[in-house]
Amino acid sequence: MAGYTTYFNLLELGPNDPWATDNNQFSTSDRVVIDAVLQIGAVTHHHDGASAAGSNPSTAPTLSQTDSGGYLPAGVTVYYEYTWASPIGLETTPSPVGNIVMPTALVVPATPTVTPITGAGTLSAGTYNYCITAYNGISTQETLASVIVSATLTATGEVEIEWTPVAGADGINIYQMIPGGAQLLYLTSVVEGAAPVTSFIDNGTLTANCNRYVPSQNVTNNQNVVTGTIVAAPAGWTANVYRTFQSGQWGSSQIASGLTGTSFTDSGAATTVATPPTASRIPADPSKVLLTDGAEVQGVLPSSMVAGFPFATQFSFPGVAAVETAACVWVCPFTSCQVVSVTAVLDQSSTPAVYDDIVDVLYGPALAGATPVPSNPPVYTSIFAAATPVYPVILVGEEVGAAVVPPGTVTVLKGDTLSAAILQAGGGATPTDSNLQVNVYLLVTAL
Repeated sequence: MAGYTTYFNLLELGPNDPWATDNNQFSTSDRVVIDAVLQIGAVTHHHDGASAAGSNPSTAPTLSQTDSGGYLPAGVTVYYEYTWASPIGLETTPSPVGNIVMPTALVVPATPTVTPITGAGTLSAGTYNYCITAYNGISTQETLASVIVSATLTATGEVEIEWTPVAGADGINIYQMIPGGAQLLYLTSVVEGAAPVTSFIDNGTLTANCNRYVPSQNVTNNQNVVTGTIVAAPAGWTANVYRTFQSGQWGSSQIASGLTGTSFTDSGAATTVATPPTASRIPADPSKVLLTDGAEVQGVLPSSMVAGFPFATQFSFPGVAAVETAACVWVCPFTSCQVVSVTAVLDQSSTPAVYDDIVDVLYGPALAGATPVPSNPPVYTSIFAAATPVYPVILVGEEVGAAVVPPGTVTVLKGDTLSAAILQAGGGATPTDSNLQVNVYLLVTAL
């Protein structure tokens, strides 16, 4: 007997199982799965010990019903689920199941009563047989017939037929068999209104339709159509939809494939032989190795692959802020680091009075064979050099400036220096900006 493998739902044929089992899966779609898994394992795999299962739809379809134009029968519960399919046709695990109940069929009308009336009408003397059906929509969408009743006219006259209204019916069909007739034939339909009509007089003016007989089955509320909404498949993928009338029985249940939108319509047409997979057949690329999990790594990473750790250096300008250039120097002790951002701050309750405080950070490369000293300074350039530079600023009335990222990558190597400068001070008759500090945040990439 055929079975399926644990991870990718590959078909396992048993003795005497034909290759055509489950839509030829063994020799068709299984081969595609194997090829995809080999491609990931041999070419693009990055081992981290994590599962290679792809994402699956996690929302059940939303369903609604209309009662015309379809073939879904009355009174049944219809179940739906959907999968996503990759560009090569491999499917995910199905979504949660959604279900909807079709309207129930109308009940067969109760036995009507008939009363023969002589002295009016044109029906000849004799015995007349009648039965009724209930319908909704069009008159041919009707129930089985009621019990047959008879009325005998002793002279020319008419027959009154009376009935109990049927809940949900749009009308009543009346069938008649004349004296000496062979079978009941359709006579007329009576439309039910807001105040139900409950009787009809057969006075002989109508002739029964010899081509329409009493129905052999109840076909009311059996023209149902279901419309469903699903979650869109990932970009470049499509969706497949499945339907069943028996909960949990999904064999040969596909009603739509290759959907690119988020809706489907089921009018009740026959399903195909396709069956949704019981396990995801999507082998996704595993993620890269996480260095925090030592169980999956060993050896020493090259320094170029180490993300680094944060570090900050601070330049201070005691007293009232004034224009000053390269007054402080920081010598890089690390093999390599990068400038992340720069922020300027003032003392608490200290703010620029008239003008914004504007600062700059300067970079000086190490001097070959010499130690930087005041008499032998490096050549400094601004790390914010650009056609229109954007410098760190403390706005008038504020204490802390916004962090500013320099344009491009500023790499500082061991022995290189950074310095800070005040390009503009707050000024005013009584300056109120004091003890300005310039904070430079760095990422150390190599010790």
